[in-house]
Order: sequence, then C-alpha cells, then structure tokens
Amino acid sequence: MADGLYMEDGDRRRPGADAAWRNLALLADCTTGEVTGQRLAAGLSRDGKATQSSLAIRNLLHEILLGDTAGPADSILAGLSDLILSLDPAILVTVMRAENDQSRRLEFMLAAAERLPVRALQRVTAGLAAALERDYPSAVRSLIHRLARRALALPQPSAAEAEKLLREQLALLFRSWTTRPGTMPERASRRPQRSQRRPAGRTTPEADRILEMAIECGATGGGVWAALQEVVDDGGTATVIDRIKKAPDDSPTAAAVMKRIGTPQELQRLLRTDPFDGAAVDALLRGLGLSAAKVMLEELVESTNRLTRRYLMERLARFGPEIRPLVEGRLKDQRWFVQRNMLALLRSAGCPADSPTVKRFMASKDARIRRETVLWGLDNPATRDEVLARALSDHDAAVLRPSLQSARGGLPAAAVPALARRLVDPDFPPEFRVLSINLLGRADSVLALEALLHFAQNGTTLLGKPRLAARSPEMLAAIGVIARSWSSERRAAALLAQAAKSKDPGIMEALRGTMARAS
Repeated sequence: MADGLYMEDGDRRRPGADAAWRNLALLADCTTGEVTGQRLAAGLSRDGKATQSSLAIRNLLHEILLGDTAGPADSILAGLSDLILSLDPAILVTVMRAENDQSRRLEFMLAAAERLPVRALQRVTAGLAAALERDYPSAVRSLIHRLARRALALPQPSAAEAEKLLREQLALLFRSWTTRPGTMPERASRRPQRSQRRPAGRTTPEADRILEMAIECGATGGGVWAALQEVVDDGGTATVIDRIKKAPDDSPTAAAVMKRIGTPQELQRLLRTDPFDGAAVDALLRGLGLSAAKVMLEELVESTNRLTRRYLMERLARFGPEIRPLVEGRLKDQRWFVQRNMLALLRSAGCPADSPTVKRFMASKDARIRRETVLWGLDNPATRDEVLARALSDHDAAVLRPSLQSARGGLPAAAVPALARRLVDPDFPPEFRVLSINLLGRADSVLALEALLHFAQNGTTLLGKPRLAARSPEMLAAIGVIARSWSSERRAAALLAQAAKSKDPGIMEALRGTMARAS
C-alpha cells in the first residue's frame, strides 16, 4: 500500500516528509534559495540553535524519514543524508539523545536501517551509540564498516547483497540497544495494555537453564513445562522461539515447545510486546493458520505503531480471500481508519469487490474511504464500470486521480454523463481537464459534446456565428477532439469553420494534428 495506513487524531498523524523538510528549513532560517542538506546543517549549527531545538529537530528528522512524500522519495532521502553527513558529530549526538520515548526511538532506528543511504546510516549508528550510551564493540563496528565498504565499492549484485546484510545486522544491533536497559529515562508506553519486554535476567536462571538444556537434549516433562511457563510469563517468548530455531530440525522437544506456545493468546502477547519482534511473530504464525487472523485484525485496528500495522497488513493479506468474512465483520466499525484499512486489506488479499459493498462505501462522507473503495472496485472487471460512473462525479482529487487513470484504458458509456457534468464544474481540478477532454473525445454522447463546447466556444457573434473561446490548453484540446470526433455535427461544424479561419498557430496545429491522425 504505497499511501500507507492511517489512524485517527490520536495516532500522531504525520504531516509527510515534504512538509517536515520545509519546517526544518524554517527552523534553520533557510527560507530562500535551494534547501540542501549542507545549508540546513549550517543553519542549525548557528548560534547553538541545534542544542536549543534538539527535540524539535529530532521530531522533524523522524517525520522526514518515516513520512510519505509527494515527490520522489530518493530526493528527500538524499537531502536527509547530506544533512546527517554535514552535521557536527556532537550536534548529531545531541539531536539523537533528545528522544526519550523507546517506541518512537526504535521506530526511527529501524526506519534508518531500512531507508537511509549507507554513509548516512553509518553516521547515525555512531551517533545513536553515543546518544543511548550503548556498547558498540569494536568487532561489531569492524563488521559494519566492512559491509558498508563492500556495499559502496563492489559491483552489482554483490553490492546489493552486502547492503542487505548491512541493514539486517544494523536492525539487529538497534533492537539489542533498545531491549537492554540504558541510562536514559523512558516515558510510559502510549498504550498501557502493551507488554513491556523485561530486561534479561528477570526470569530465574534455573528456568532458563532447564529450558535450554531440555531443547538441546530432547527432554520433556512437568519440570520442563513449568520452566517454559515461567519464561513465557516473563515475556521471554521471543527468546524461546530463537532457541527453537537453533535446535535440530527433528528435535521432539522443540516441536512440543512450539506447539505449547503457538496459541492465539501468546500471539496477542507477542504483538503487544514493545519493542515489536516480527521474526518471533512469523515463527508463531506458521503453526496457527487462519486462527491467528482474528487476533491480528484486533491488533491492526487498535495498534498505534505504524510499523506494526504495516507488518500486520502484509501478513493478513497472505491469507488470501479466505480472510474475507473476518474482514467484512470489521467493516461495521464506524471509525474511518478502520474502514479504510479493511478495504485496503480486502484489496491486498485478492478479495473481489462486490456491488453492494462498493455502493455503501462510495457513499461515505470521508474521501479516504471513497478512494480506497475506488482502488478496490477498479481491480475487479465486474465492478469497474459501476465504480467509474460514481467516482468520476467525486469532488475530491484523490478519488478522481485513480479513476481518470483507469478510464484511459476504456471509458464506459455509463460514466460519460458523470465525467461530462463534473468537467464543467468550476471546482474541477485544472490538472485533470485536458485528460478528461481527451477521454470524452472517445464518447458519442451529446453530453460529451456539450462539455467540449464549453471549453472551445465563448458564445456567438452578432451574426449568430460561434465565437472561439480564449486560447488555453483546454480550448486547444477541445478543438482537436471536436474536429476528430464531431466534425459532422451542426454546431461542431460551425465552430470548426471559425477555427479554420484563425491564424493562431496553436489552433492551426490542433486542426492539423487531427487531420494527420485521420489520414
């Protein structure tokens, strides 16, 4: 889902990377000229501004890294990379230290490991280690630097493999920094019911050792299950799963342990554990099947963590159409973000759109819900024409855009009146006008001609002859379309006769282009 998942106001909705970049420029007093990473670094370093505004800068860097962008994401990331590389290391440490919320800090770190260019990622890693006062062993540092050099110097595809391994290793390192106790104060979780993973060592050493030895030796029994329960109750499910992965494939104890912890209840506990461990959840999901979907849907609806929601959407979509009854049950929820996410999930899971559901949600007052309904309905040939007929009347550009793009592959007759009426509305987005005029050129409805004449003609002369509208891209497109598709119609013929007398190069070119296509 290229647009991401959204929640209501309590979800700290992000303004987008572009807006955050502009706000950062304002903070750095870079209000004129090209806003580059070097200029921002210089502006933020001036007069101690970075120290005074470290939390604001940290929040804006967070939004830039995780927010959606209206333009190419690579340009935003390149600017962010230049900023990070240009900042004084001490300032970078100050900015990184400003965030105390563990969940947001990990979210930023994992996004950095996934998206930042390699050189900037190295600088951020060093800054985070200093800011969090975490151990950055020389052996680990050497491995990271070696992988970075390979990613930057080797030819493809070896460089891509090295970069992938680098990002995976850094994600593991960042998780270890977040799960181990540090010297920084932690804020309370924004979601009280989420489990907080306890520091290592809270489980009794005996329970840990018993479980580890049982998996290695293939032992079972009451003592093993008691130790397992103690470890799980202490939030150690992910640790148990990691030990099972290292056990021999034919280990009966590993299989028995996995069966005992592979329950919807334990899945819910893992999904609510902070920080979120997707690898552990994946291992648990393998044995649960569709029984896990209900728990995952509940967490998708209630989770405030964007990375967790994205993970859940991807995993739920893998169930395919069989998940449909559960998802449709959630569509009864009146919260807009729940309905939007459920419609997006139906589409991702390959569930065909149906007419009753399309009609219901196309009538929603929320454009975000209507847009998701349009995207879903356009994927199904059985509902495509109906969706276009409704969507082309919409007053929201986000709904119109995918509808018009789909109409380029064929404009159904039922949609022509809707588009013809919408095109002449004063609030119709100007950027869609020429495309819509060309689409109407494929129709034979008189309503289409009326809309075209609206842009091509501006009343009549005293002698009753049509007067050409003022020259504009829409006027030229309409003249060309009318000449191509309506030249034999009485009003169109009169207008074209007037156009043929014009010495305007644009009008002549529109007419010539039409004749060239006809020949």
